[in-house]
Amino acid sequence: MDDKKINANNKRHKKVKATLKKRIVGKPTQVENNTFFSSVAYIIRKSFSLIIILILFIGFLLGGIGTGMLAGYISTAQPLDTENLQNFDQTTILLDMNGDKISELSSSSGSKSEYVTYSQFADTYIDDAFIAIEDERFKEHPGIDAKRIASSIFSAIANAGTPTHGGSTITQQTIKMISGADDISAQRKIQEWYAAVELEKELSKEGIIELYVNLVPMSNNITGVGAAAKYYFNKDVSELSLLECAFLVGIPNQPAIYNPLTEHGRRNALRRMRTTLAKMNELEIISDEEYRQTLDQEIVFDFQNFEVQDSAIYSWFEEHVINTVIEDLITKNGYSPELAMLTVSNQGLTIETTLDPVLQKRLEEVYLRTDIRTKDPSQLLDSPVSPQSAITVLENNPTDPGRIRGMVGGFGRKSDNFIFNRATDAKRQPASAIKPILIYAPGIDAGIISDATIFDDKPVQMDPMRPNVNYPLNAYRSYLGKINLETALVRSTNTVAADTFMNIVTPEVGLTYLKELGIDRMDAQYPSTALGGFEIGVSTLEMAGAFSSLANDGIYVEPTCYTRVLRHDGTVLLDNTAPTQTPVFSPGTADIMTKNLEKIAENVNAIPDNMHAAGKTGTSEDVIDAWFCGYTPYYTAAVWYGFDNTNGRKMEIPWIDVFTAVDIWNVAMTSVHQDLPNKEFEIGSDVKSVPVCSVTGELASAYCPGAFEALLLEGSTANPETQCSYHFSYVPSAQPTQGESIDSSSEPTSSDTNIDPNSSDPPSEQPSESTAPEPPTDPVTPTEAPTTQPPAPPEPTE
Repeated sequence: MDDKKINANNKRHKKVKATLKKRIVGKPTQVENNTFFSSVAYIIRKSFSLIIILILFIGFLLGGIGTGMLAGYISTAQPLDTENLQNFDQTTILLDMNGDKISELSSSSGSKSEYVTYSQFADTYIDDAFIAIEDERFKEHPGIDAKRIASSIFSAIANAGTPTHGGSTITQQTIKMISGADDISAQRKIQEWYAAVELEKELSKEGIIELYVNLVPMSNNITGVGAAAKYYFNKDVSELSLLECAFLVGIPNQPAIYNPLTEHGRRNALRRMRTTLAKMNELEIISDEEYRQTLDQEIVFDFQNFEVQDSAIYSWFEEHVINTVIEDLITKNGYSPELAMLTVSNQGLTIETTLDPVLQKRLEEVYLRTDIRTKDPSQLLDSPVSPQSAITVLENNPTDPGRIRGMVGGFGRKSDNFIFNRATDAKRQPASAIKPILIYAPGIDAGIISDATIFDDKPVQMDPMRPNVNYPLNAYRSYLGKINLETALVRSTNTVAADTFMNIVTPEVGLTYLKELGIDRMDAQYPSTALGGFEIGVSTLEMAGAFSSLANDGIYVEPTCYTRVLRHDGTVLLDNTAPTQTPVFSPGTADIMTKNLEKIAENVNAIPDNMHAAGKTGTSEDVIDAWFCGYTPYYTAAVWYGFDNTNGRKMEIPWIDVFTAVDIWNVAMTSVHQDLPNKEFEIGSDVKSVPVCSVTGELASAYCPGAFEALLLEGSTANPETQCSYHFSYVPSAQPTQGESIDSSSEPTSSDTNIDPNSSDPPSEQPSESTAPEPPTDPVTPTEAPTTQPPAPPEPTE
């Protein structure tokens, strides 16, 4: 191999053949049934942008033509940080909130990128093969190749607008992979040329090819040839044969098409490999004999490294941090995906995370327990899969709001890296858990409704496809008549929620508030939205972030998993120490909602030991998704429970497990709050408590039966200002009092709002034998979420 390499190097430095094969491949193609002139017009139109680039390129080289335009483009080009581009052989570390190391990221810890230096592959054919197939004049040009650009343009003209090869050099491709810019415009192309010339001044040819080899996409989320050698051949890059080098260098051209893990991809990649070998032979990098012998060899794959060892498994939180930092480098710093991934795994960063290691450990211990996964394992004996769950916990401390303290993305022990994280990736229907933040809090804050507002729980027809059918229905299969806000929330009344959303608060107002809480669904302006019937669901991370605003005086802070990312020399690469704080609700609105949501937490026993809590349940149509989103003075947490939607298949949760999300929330938050002193939710001075008539919603008189204490936001236009005009003297009430059922045959009892999660009886938010008659013949099944969603699109899958 060494002798062959020496011979190849000697040949490579000889004068290039005097006459090369023509670079234009193919012949002009006439469009069928078109005239000669229309065909010419078609070719010119398809090639126009390339011709413009050629003109600009000539101007770029000679000056004078378009000088002002070129100068303008160049002046706005982002400078290259060449110093940091050469520091890819160091280990990145993750620190917890206390500054202690929790994890190391390197090529040996499960990452699919491994930086290799030029000396590691200098004695292989990697560089020769790349140069042959991608940029045969790489050693001679100054970063851009005039011949290649012209050849590409004329090739496009000869082939009806489709070039047979690109015009970018290896240096230009390296610039593109560093910047991530891939838009088709004259400005980007000029900036790319300029950057390529500058990079050639800063780095040697060996330095550029080293960067290129480490940045190229190699399919299956692998970046760089070093990692590809390990994952596809189980070899160090220095051990690669000529055949293996030729195979690997073909993948970056179209990674999805040349994917070695699929049979079709391997066939494509092998054809590309033979093309590369032929080109190497044409350029005399390899001899005719080497070419023939290599073609006769059989390539042998070894994919065993795709199985990651347990010691390299990141936690759910750590994995979220890695993904978030990569995404932020792309969106905030303009990195390409390849450069961002390589920077995180190999550039010796220090990532200061928001993780509370004690809290995370407690969450993981809860999710390892098998006794919380279902109340009755016998109901799952015939199930092909087991139910799953996820939780996200945020800090409520005013000095650190929105910081993620812990996260778990599934039951059991995490067994692999970069797998589906249900805490962040699962987009599920929030059901009634959305009502406080979509309807009632926005209505109070906007002065449209108040805690004194009396709603009418009565039959409504809000299905535009079936205008004569009652929709939506309540889970308790009856109607309560006049009810206040607390009852509407505790009983999770669907009729009131839909009517208030569509006709009182309005979708525009509710969805605008929801968008400010980090959940943008502005196009979901239909009745089922009030019941959580979104086309695109939500994650526990999104719901925890939205609910945390109620625990933080109405201020929304986008959840964050890190505070700073530092380079190896200590300079700041990303700074998230002062995230944006958006006042969405007034402090008084948050206090009023908290008071009402405390009642729900009490009713479903979602109270950690010796701790005040507030929250909202949610159960979607056909009991597909179950939620509990709640908070204490210390933390906000959102829990989802259900089955994974596999290939669009949706499985119902066993009836007995409707409140399992509440159970998980309670167990997890009890563990999280160990040793913390009890705190009460404080009510600010902008809220006052007044007695209100339960029938009229006006200020209660001495004659009002069933008056209740309402918390009113100071200055709200929705506050009652006059005394009750109905009970001005003692008269027998002709209307049902607060919460009394209109349907006497299904009149609710006191047990309806006192739910025991440990009981096998169904919850009051769903139909039960004690509160509901037999189901009607109407095909609509009453649940918290819509049974039909017109004009909403069908329910989404993950």
